[in-house]
Amino acid sequence: STLSSSSAASDVYKRQLQADIDTSADVSLLPAGDQNEAVYITKIARLSNLSRSIRIMIAMMRFGDSNIKLYYRIQKPGSDKVMDEIGWVSIPLPEIGATNVGEEEWEDFEYTVSGEEFQAFQIKIVMTGTNQAKVPLVKDMRAIAFAS
Repeated sequence: STLSSSSAASDVYKRQLQADIDTSADVSLLPAGDQNEAVYITKIARLSNLSRSIRIMIAMMRFGDSNIKLYYRIQKPGSDKVMDEIGWVSIPLPEIGATNVGEEEWEDFEYTVSGEEFQAFQIKIVMTGTNQAKVPLVKDMRAIAFAS
């Protein structure tokens, strides 16, 4: 009897916790941890000169409803904050690149991010999909920092 009542209380607690979780939030923006199965994070690129923009070129193959999202984080000049404590910023969809989703061909994309000055940066790639047999793929990623 005690076991079933504690089990029922546990079920109520779990349902309450699940109700409190915001499933629409993008946890990929948090500084650490990511609930997605396929996540790639580059090494930190430390720059000898300050930069203001990043150009990312990447080839992707997506299937059906699979998706690939890119994120970045920067370390501002003179910042004492450790890179692992800085949150990620979503990179908007590229202006240059094909959009043949589901064609099962490699597509070249070019992303550009600009704004504040930075002395170091890092890129995160999050690959999602509902079919485990057809996962999104990436290759030939290049990231270049520019002073302008």
